[in-house]
Amino acid sequence: MDALSATFAALADPTRRSILAQLAKGEATVNELAAPYAMSLPSVSRHLKVLEKAGLITKASGQRARRCRGIGITSTAKGEVTTVATNAPERVFTLKRVLDAPRDLVFQAWTDPERLQWFFNDTRAIPSDPIVVDLRVGGEWRQKMIINDDLEYFTGGIYREIVPVEKLVFTWGAVGGWPAIDRDYPDDDLVVTVTLNDLGERGEQTEMIFQLAMPAHLSDERVREWLAMGIREGWSDPIDRLVTHFNWKASEWTQ
Repeated sequence: MDALSATFAALADPTRRSILAQLAKGEATVNELAAPYAMSLPSVSRHLKVLEKAGLITKASGQRARRCRGIGITSTAKGEVTTVATNAPERVFTLKRVLDAPRDLVFQAWTDPERLQWFFNDTRAIPSDPIVVDLRVGGEWRQKMIINDDLEYFTGGIYREIVPVEKLVFTWGAVGGWPAIDRDYPDDDLVVTVTLNDLGERGEQTEMIFQLAMPAHLSDERVREWLAMGIREGWSDPIDRLVTHFNWKASEWTQ
């Protein structure tokens, strides 16, 4: 049985789903897991073994029965410690790149409308709509994207923090665009932080750290929907274009 089939088979049983839900709330012993059900400790252990084979939990040896710190950890009667993988989605992802250009040029690439061409879909014609950058806290970056013959939209962001040459923080999206931004509900927005660090003896290279964070109150289901849309890959592609652009054309930008 392949891994995906094993996972679905494990989760098909309502008791095992209930056990995982119980462990997701915090630590529990096997006795505590068995309490809601009319089943013995060996029966609970059999369910745990199925979950382990499906890769939903892991086991570690221990000297005696005890609680352990972490998310969803159990202890068997023999002192084995079971750590449960809750499969909660990551709400933050980070992309790191090294660019062959000093920080000031990389910062300009993010903030100068004439130098934001790298962000466009390179398989499509450049839109006629001008790129708008109002570089101030509360100001807006707005850029038209053409994805295919049937899909185009405005995107960009609203600036939250600006440290020239060092850091940009903005909510990702656009009013009336995608992702949709509502200025009345800023806590619902996805937030991007771009940090630029000097590299090289004379700062001729830049380490760029891109981080996207989803709101803490967003449901796990909604986070998974965002990730399933491919937002990580969607950001990786233009960032890699920026890296390539500097590799090939950094000298032109210094003229």
